[in-house]
Amino acid sequence: MSATFFIVGALAERHPELVKAEFLAGHDIGDHTYDHVNLTKIPTEEVAIEIEACGDILRTITGRRPHLFRPPGGDYNDRVAEAAEALGYTTVLWTDNAGDWLSPGQRVIERKVLGHISNGGIILMHDGVQQTIDILPQLITVLKKEGYEFVTVDQMMPPSYIPSLEVDPAYL
Repeated sequence: MSATFFIVGALAERHPELVKAEFLAGHDIGDHTYDHVNLTKIPTEEVAIEIEACGDILRTITGRRPHLFRPPGGDYNDRVAEAAEALGYTTVLWTDNAGDWLSPGQRVIERKVLGHISNGGIILMHDGVQQTIDILPQLITVLKKEGYEFVTVDQMMPPSYIPSLEVDPAYL
């Protein structure tokens, strides 16, 4: 089973071992900015700095430059999209939002995920949320029984969108 983790650079710096473990387990690692700021509220040059700073940290940890980008909160505009594209990123959002960062309770998370999922869906969930940690095994079991597979964003994309995924062994 695979997933895509969009990682905040400042958190990656504090816990590089977690990022490396996710990467070595075969999960996609994507850029989620360095400071998790609303990119529509800052100058364009700072948007690029936020994205690049996170990408640099992730490359240092994994040996691979990330090519997937998710703007914090899903907040983006033309400036943000253009900055990400100019840096070589594909911007990825989601189709299903568990709303788990609000800690609404396991049943609410379950209802939001199971009530809206569809083929090709991308479920937005957050690490460090105890309710998510507690309900996730059950959600995975139910979705697998319904025939869903868990894949990375790269596995869903046409090969022409994916840059070289070679890893510099010096980083591992």
